[in-house]
Amino acid sequence: MEIDYHGLRLFEARNKICDDLIEAFETGEGEIILVHGFRHGSSIKAYIWGIDGLRKDLKRIRPDIKIGIQKGRSRSVTNIIFKV
Repeated sequence: MEIDYHGLRLFEARNKICDDLIEAFETGEGEIILVHGFRHGSSIKAYIWGIDGLRKDLKRIRPDIKIGIQKGRSRSVTNIIFKV
């Protein structure tokens, strides 16, 4: 499953990413590809990869969901896998 956040502002993307990951987890998706862009700013990418970013927000909302964050096919994409 691929979800595009390219062009969103960080405050818009933060909640949307968490909501989308929770929905994907609940529907049994194994891997999610997050398209966040790169050339016109990297705030969404920094949020996804940052220590106080996506993992922290997701843990606060749904502590039962564990994720792995991996480099994608380009600098504008990040892969998320759900850990069992």
